[in-house]
Amino acid sequence: MKGYWESYRYAVSNPNEKKVVYGILEIIKLHDNCYFECSYDEGEFLYHGYGFQGMGGLFFVLEENRLINGSIFMVTNLPNSYTKPEINGIGVGLTGGVFSILSIPAAARVVFRHLESIELLKNKYAIKNNDISLKELVITIQKIIDIDISVLKSENIIDAIDNHVPQDAVPYALRAKLF
Repeated sequence: MKGYWESYRYAVSNPNEKKVVYGILEIIKLHDNCYFECSYDEGEFLYHGYGFQGMGGLFFVLEENRLINGSIFMVTNLPNSYTKPEINGIGVGLTGGVFSILSIPAAARVVFRHLESIELLKNKYAIKNNDISLKELVITIQKIIDIDISVLKSENIIDAIDNHVPQDAVPYALRAKLF
């Protein structure tokens, strides 16, 4: 679990815009009490918090560093393999957009892919700068995705974060169908 994980989800701050948000989750430290410290960098926003395993899944509670009122809660499955681990789940939070006074409940599917190394990530997106910070790396990759979303198609990212729920699939409450 420890290390870096690429993250993809659709933006929830503007529901009329279909924008993939890229981030990197870092599992910083595993504690003896079965919880772990983590940070989640989306370029513009940096979250810190904790995660723990329970009831067959992972639970994350993260708070944005600058705003102190931007929180993300994520519930995911456990990593699905040791060779190329993936985590799939849902992120829940309050949003009204960056400059809004209102806070509206929002949710989006999220997928995490384990990174073997930051260097392999730079190679994947053809980033040549060796001295790039993690924040700058996330911003650069976000720009690449914004310009050409097809860079995600080979990894089946778009299908993994699709939030479409057919009308007849919701009898009384929303329940995600995990892969």
